[in-house]
Amino acid sequence: MAGARAILQPENDQREGTVLTWVATAIALIYLLWVALSVRAVTSAYAGMFNSMNLQVGGLIGFVLRNQRWLYPCFFGSTGTLLITKQFFLRNMWASLGANLVAIVALESVRFWIDSGVQAALRAFMERLGR
Repeated sequence: MAGARAILQPENDQREGTVLTWVATAIALIYLLWVALSVRAVTSAYAGMFNSMNLQVGGLIGFVLRNQRWLYPCFFGSTGTLLITKQFFLRNMWASLGANLVAIVALESVRFWIDSGVQAALRAFMERLGR
């Protein structure tokens, strides 16, 4: 009987861990939204600037600039969906918090890569103008 009660009623530590992981996930989702909106604004500005100068950006950064309307919702939306879904499947508090950390590091890596890429394209264009 005591074993069944332990399964049906989680201990206070488990409840607090669940609340903590939900709060951490909510903070991660708010950060995800902020990063998505800021990256979208920055790349839209760079894409408009490159288009106004008739500059064709190639490679992966060019692909991102040309396809950001569907690429960002797919990437950021799937990341947000994974953050929410993991709450229902990862019962371990530390695994859940670790997954949040991995998602945030991945977001920061993508954000840094996009920012560096568009700035490198602009620097290359300015060097060509300076010659």
